[in-house]
Amino acid sequence: GVILNYEIDCNRRKIVTVSQIDNFDKNVIKLRFESFFRIGRNLIPKIIEIDASQFNTVVKIKIIKLELPWSGSIKFIPGKAYELIELV
Repeated sequence: GVILNYEIDCNRRKIVTVSQIDNFDKNVIKLRFESFFRIGRNLIPKIIEIDASQFNTVVKIKIIKLELPWSGSIKFIPGKAYELIELV
């Protein structure tokens, strides 16, 4: 099975960290949400960090501009020496 741990900022009423752990405590994936900003009634993180320790990988996503509602798709175009790996 898989265990999910949530850390909640009670003042903002938002999840700030999620950790996924497998039965052997080896495969840990952590998601961190930081620097929230408000768009209308929505509270959005400016920074999303994905830490996949079993792959020795950290991905940091910085949101500079956000359009709500969004319609369309988001594509990842890997750069040189990068490949797309599904984490979950």
